[in-house]
Parts: sequence; structure tokens; C-alpha cells
Amino acid sequence: MEHPNYKILDEKSKNYMNYKNEWKEKENIVDEQMPKINRQNQKIRISTLHGNTLNDFLIMKNWIMYARKIGDINYKKFDKNLQLSNYMEFQFSKQLEHRVKEFSKMKT
Repeated sequence: MEHPNYKILDEKSKNYMNYKNEWKEKENIVDEQMPKINRQNQKIRISTLHGNTLNDFLIMKNWIMYARKIGDINYKKFDKNLQLSNYMEFQFSKQLEHRVKEFSKMKT
């Protein structure tokens, strides 16, 4: 369960979440009993054959889609008809908003 005040970061706030020592004991019990696979976003990393993997190709495809989204026409060297899914369009939009904010802070 999530603590109702976990997002309150101001230590001076009356609703600031105070961390109780007995919580750590309980967290340790859960951490010890929970299989390691669940603690790592349910991903198992194993050695694979040498060379590119499906994961490698998907990462490259995402970078190519990102290039298209930001107007870098070099993506056409790989796929002239590349289409962005609605999901990737949304993800890239969030990333672009973040980058615009980040770079606008640098200008000042």
C-alpha cells in the first residue's frame, strides 16, 4: 500500500511522511522473500548468442522513429515509409516537451 503522504517532500509540512524504523524491518522481510526476478521489473537477463538481438533491433527502430519525429530526415536511409504508432507518438511527445524545457533553461 502506498502511504497517503508519500508525495509530500517538504519536511516542514504537517503532512510530511515520517519514515518509521519498524517499516524498514518489514521491507527487509518482503525483499528477502520476493524472488529476485520480481525486483528487477520482471526481466531476466541472460547471455545470448553473439551478434544483434531482437532487443537491439527494437532499440534501433525506436531511435529511427525518434529521428523522424524530430525532423531528422536521415531516418529515410533506413525506412522511407516508417510509421509511428500512437503509443510511440505519445512517448516521443513527452520526451520532446522535456527536452524543450531542458534546453530553454540553458539559454537563460
